[in-house]
Amino acid sequence: MKNKQLLLENYEKAYGKKFVCKRPFELVEVDLNGDVYFCYPRCDDNSYKIGNLYQSSFEDICKSEKAVIYKKDILNSKYSYCNFENCSAPDKNLCFDDFNAEELMNIVYPKELRLHLDNICDVKCFMCRKEYIVKFDKEKEFKEILIPRILNMCQKAEIVFMNGQGEALYSPLNKELISKIAQTYPNIKFDFCTNGLKCNKENLQKLNIENRIKNISFSIHAASEKTYNKIIKGGNYKKLKENISYAKSLKSQNLLESISLNFVVNKLNYKEMIDFAKYASENNFTCFFSHLQNSPAIENNYDELSFKNHNHKDYKKLCKILQNKIFDNENCILDNQLQEIRNEKISRPKFNMIKLLSFFYKH
Repeated sequence: MKNKQLLLENYEKAYGKKFVCKRPFELVEVDLNGDVYFCYPRCDDNSYKIGNLYQSSFEDICKSEKAVIYKKDILNSKYSYCNFENCSAPDKNLCFDDFNAEELMNIVYPKELRLHLDNICDVKCFMCRKEYIVKFDKEKEFKEILIPRILNMCQKAEIVFMNGQGEALYSPLNKELISKIAQTYPNIKFDFCTNGLKCNKENLQKLNIENRIKNISFSIHAASEKTYNKIIKGGNYKKLKENISYAKSLKSQNLLESISLNFVVNKLNYKEMIDFAKYASENNFTCFFSHLQNSPAIENNYDELSFKNHNHKDYKKLCKILQNKIFDNENCILDNQLQEIRNEKISRPKFNMIKLLSFFYKH
C-alpha cells in the first residue's frame, strides 16, 4: 500500500500547504443499493458509506454525524477513511487552492453525480453476470423514492455519470430518470458508460440529450467481432461500430467532448490489446485497460481467465504484449496491475491512477 503519511508530507513540502481533497465536497456517488458515498467507493472495498438514499433524504444524509465526521477528517488532511492504494490523491489538480472550511462543511448539493442505480442490461458479459437481467427488484421504490431524491440532488450538478452496474440507455428506469433530469435541469450534461447498443441517434434524441453529453465510454473488450461475441452475449458488433461512428459524428460537430473505450483484460482477449490500442489511437479515443476482477459469475474459472497469478500459462505472452510502445501513448491507460506487469520487464514510472481518476474527475 502507498505510504499515506509520506505522500501527504511530501505534498506539503512541495506546495507549502496541506492537501485537502476536493472530491468529498464536489462529488457524490450512489450505488445499486442506494448507498451514498462522497468519493469513489471502488477505491476501497471498505469505503466510508455516508447513508442510504432509499432510507433518508439527501439533505438528512449530508447533515448526518457520519457526513460531518468524514468531511472534517478531510479538512484536517487526515484521510482516516481513505485508501490511497487505488486513488490519485494527493494530486495537485484535486486539491483546493483556497477554501473556507465553514462554507465547505455547509455544501449539500454536489457538482457531480455518479449513479449506478440498477443492473438491468440488454447483454450478458461473461465476467459480469450469469443470466440476462431485465428487471430490477426495487422498481417500485426506484420510481417512488429514488427518482425524486436524485432529482433533488441535481440542483447544483454540472455533470451526471451513468451507469456502472447495468445499461442506462436500455433500462426503462434509468431512461425515465435521464429524461426527467434533462427536462428539469437544461444545463446538466451527461457522461455514460455503455455497451453502445442503444447509444444511437433515435434513442438520444428521444431522451433529448443528443447535444448534452460530455463523454461516452464504450465497453467493448475486443478488437474483433469473433472475440467480442465470446465475451458479450447478446451483443451486436456491427450495430456497436455504427453507434461509435455516430458518436464520432457528434464529436466532430462539437456536440460531444470525448469518447473512450474500455477493455477488461482476460485470457479470451489479451492477444487483441495492441489492435485495440491502435484502433483507439487512430480515432483519437482514450482507451482504458483493466485487469479482470473476480465476481460470482466467474469465480470457479477466475484463475484460468485472469492473469492475477503470475504462474498463468499465458502470463509471459501478456508480458511481451505489454512491452509494445503503443502503451506509451497518452490516450492508452493501464490500471495498476497491468502497469506492474509491464514494469517487471522494463523500468518505467509506476502508474498510480492519477491519470485514470483525474480523467474521470474532469469528465
